[in-house]
Order: sequence, then structure tokens, then C-alpha cells
Amino acid sequence: MDTLEIVTLIGSIVAIILSLYGAILSTVLAIREKKKEKRQIKVFLEFVNYVEQLQLSIINVGFRPVTIKSVSMAYGGEAVPNGGLENYQLPQIINDGDQITLPINRAISNYWTSNKSDLEIRVYDAEGNVFVPGQIRYVDAKWGGMSES
Repeated sequence: MDTLEIVTLIGSIVAIILSLYGAILSTVLAIREKKKEKRQIKVFLEFVNYVEQLQLSIINVGFRPVTIKSVSMAYGGEAVPNGGLENYQLPQIINDGDQITLPINRAISNYWTSNKSDLEIRVYDAEGNVFVPGQIRYVDAKWGGMSES
């Protein structure tokens, strides 16, 4: 092999490596952008101490506004009217980074304190996606602060 062939071979190898790097990078960026476009919310069931009431906390963690269309709630397999909300305030639009808090009916809150496992909650957005509360948080209304279970 003479010098020209070695330089050509090295150039070809560098070109292949750069093209592979570019293909991988563009694929990663395309996946990231696709994830950004998806509407994402987190739903928490919160029990407010000293007030002794449940509430739903819905946080938009995505980059696009989300319209919360409805909430359904079932207790012991039976559907609860108005989704179990204190005053039915839906639909609501949540911009990115914002949160809404929806108080749950006091009768359901009182029943939940004795039977914590029977409550099934589903939150629906305008696109038909279904979200369920990920965890229960306990909010201290008197002194502030929050703990998770």
C-alpha cells in the first residue's frame, strides 16, 4: 500500500464513523422531540391533615397545555356521581408547569379514612388519555409540609 491508499482508507473510515454518529444523534434528537410533544401529567391523591379531606392534585409536567376533561371515581366497584369532586370544575386547561387541585367530596373523604384500598380514580384528558394517581401524599394544612406514602 502506498501513502495515497492509506490516506484514502483513513478518510473513508472517518467518513463512516461521522455518518454513524450523525445518524445516531439525529435519531436520539427525534425521539426526544417526540417525547416533548406528548402531553404529560402527574396525578396525586392528597389527604389534607387538620381539614380531614381528600383532594386530587394534577400537575402538568410536559411542555404543552393539557385539558383535563373529566374525573371518574369508583368506591367498592360502584361509580360515584360527578367523579366524586366537591364542586365539579371541569374541563380545565393546565399550562406547562402549572397545577390544579380538585377537592373530593367530604363523605368520600370520611369513608376513605377507614377503607383506603377501595378508591379507584381515573383522570381523562381531551385526547382520551387516562391517568391514575401515582401515590398518596399527606399535606399538613396547619404547619405546612408534605409527606408521601
